[in-house]
Amino acid sequence: MRVVSTGAGGNAGTSVAKVLAADRMVTDVPGVARRRPGLHIPGVQCREADIGPGRSDLAELFTGADVVVHLAWKFQPTHDPSPHGAPTCWEASTSSSPTHGPQWSAGEGELG
Repeated sequence: MRVVSTGAGGNAGTSVAKVLAADRMVTDVPGVARRRPGLHIPGVQCREADIGPGRSDLAELFTGADVVVHLAWKFQPTHDPSPHGAPTCWEASTSSSPTHGPQWSAGEGELG
């Protein structure tokens, strides 16, 4: 199973990446971060990309993903804290795998 994780350089992201890398069912773990983390996690391939609108070509990162764990966020106290990257990440992850639609979305509260 290919699991792509955004926000892989953060506290939650590195913890999730470690758990995914240790899972025998998970065969590929690309960890996406705005800046390459200084931490090396065996089994995780760190990819540098900014999920902000127009920042990176995200389709290639999400191609073939069975699951996307979206933990990236962007907040600057001097900027608008709205989640500008989420629609771009969502669009890229769902459009790159036409045979696999989303299985869960925020607000639904259950897998489906």
